[in-house]
Amino acid sequence: LLPAGAPVTLLGETAEQVAAAQRELARIGIDRPAAIATGKPEDWAAGEPLASFPVADFAALAEVRRARPVTVLDVRRDLEWAAGHLDGAVHIPLHELAGRLGEIPAGELWVHCQAGYRSAVAASLLQAAHREVTAIDDEFGRAAEAGLPVVREPATASGQVPGQ
Repeated sequence: LLPAGAPVTLLGETAEQVAAAQRELARIGIDRPAAIATGKPEDWAAGEPLASFPVADFAALAEVRRARPVTVLDVRRDLEWAAGHLDGAVHIPLHELAGRLGEIPAGELWVHCQAGYRSAVAASLLQAAHREVTAIDDEFGRAAEAGLPVVREPATASGQVPGQ
């Protein structure tokens, strides 16, 4: 989600956490952080309150959808979406989200991905854009088990999914 060459500051509660993050980032080509710091998040907030967002699972989403209308945002890649997605969900892959925020309907958002990591990143971006958001930290395979309707895109004769 960062432009190539953007400076990165690593923050961790311990030097071991920072070193582990630096190793992981090196695997994706970010091998020279601009700065490193250890401590607690409160130390870096300059007295400002820390932000957070609710986290839930697909069972909670199913319950909420029975009670009130919410927008479900799927931030998985196109092929993941085509393999199966929640009926009525809005699809914007995570790597496109920052440039497409204006396409997301107003109101309460529940964001999901395949397993929860990308949904947390998306929820953070959405919260920074002043949206009411809940991140779903759950395996997508549990959506149908929770009673949520999952639909699949039909493949063409060549086995390709339309639009791919």
